[in-house]
Amino acid sequence: IMASRLQSSAAQQDQTAHPDTCDLLRGLQGHVVEALEHDYANFVIREAVKVLPTQYIGFIASELVGNGVSMAEHGFGCRTVLRLVKHCGQEGEASRYAEEVIREVLGEAEDLCRSEYGKFTMEELLQSGSAEHRHRVLQALSSNLIRNAQDQHGCSVFEKVFEVCDETATSRIVDGLIGSPDTVQSLIKSRCGKFVLRDLVKFGHHAEKVHGALRPCADQLGASKGGRKILELLARPECAARGVAGQGHSNSVLLGV
Repeated sequence: IMASRLQSSAAQQDQTAHPDTCDLLRGLQGHVVEALEHDYANFVIREAVKVLPTQYIGFIASELVGNGVSMAEHGFGCRTVLRLVKHCGQEGEASRYAEEVIREVLGEAEDLCRSEYGKFTMEELLQSGSAEHRHRVLQALSSNLIRNAQDQHGCSVFEKVFEVCDETATSRIVDGLIGSPDTVQSLIKSRCGKFVLRDLVKFGHHAEKVHGALRPCADQLGASKGGRKILELLARPECAARGVAGQGHSNSVLLGV
């Protein structure tokens, strides 16, 4: 009922309902972490953080201080932690609590990038966070780049990086991924590594450099389903055009086939 009321007031953009809703939520004060671990109560906390203005979620954010990392790694709690990102950078005490939780999370960003649920907060920081948030996540990925790229959870964070960050921001990561033939080979041999190469091609970052790195590896790529998907992407006209811009090569030459 409480979650439905939050959703209803948000849908109607009923600002006058917020104080009354907060009165209902007061019963959860002192029990936020417990509620986030509960099969049903977590929906109420999640919806509150999602729909209420920042000034009304202070008690939730304050109780998550010191629990940010554990909740970011929790199957239910992660949904609330990632929604705190939008409350950062606002005025007031509630926003400062939200920022403190996110600072805790960023302090463990490298491990969270490889966490089944923690990765979702990392992706939200890339999508909706500040420039500093994005920089911290990129730093975390770069600190153990190949391990993160070959991880079953970490590889999805790279997809968000290539989707939302510009080439300047991704330059160091791209250089680390394809800067040496040995590194490229290690990614091709890894199922998750191939996902990262696929997303790198798909979003067109540093296309000429990427095509040049993958050109000698066409045979290896062609030996697996994931590798063939990369070759298919490279063969698309828009990818081929980016990859051979100014070089005068055909796509077949570029791929070495």
